[in-house]
Amino acid sequence: MLCLGYYSDPNPHFDSHRYHRIRESVTKGNVKLFFIDGGENPANLLTKNLPCEKFVKFRAQLGLQFPLAASSALFAEVLYVQHSKGEC
Repeated sequence: MLCLGYYSDPNPHFDSHRYHRIRESVTKGNVKLFFIDGGENPANLLTKNLPCEKFVKFRAQLGLQFPLAASSALFAEVLYVQHSKGEC
């Protein structure tokens, strides 16, 4: 397709070679695919605002920790107060 004086691929978002390489890796057993329910996906910690329970659960699953700093101590204290009040 010629547009504005240069060729543009009609399907620039689809790389068929990459697709076939991934499919071949799955077929050979080099890569294993499995379903993760959206509500139980630890990656949600990095992409969504979560309730406190899920935040703490996913943070532990991903092995993330707060750095030792005054701000983390303050945040931990806020979480403790919220949890003790039943808000979290």
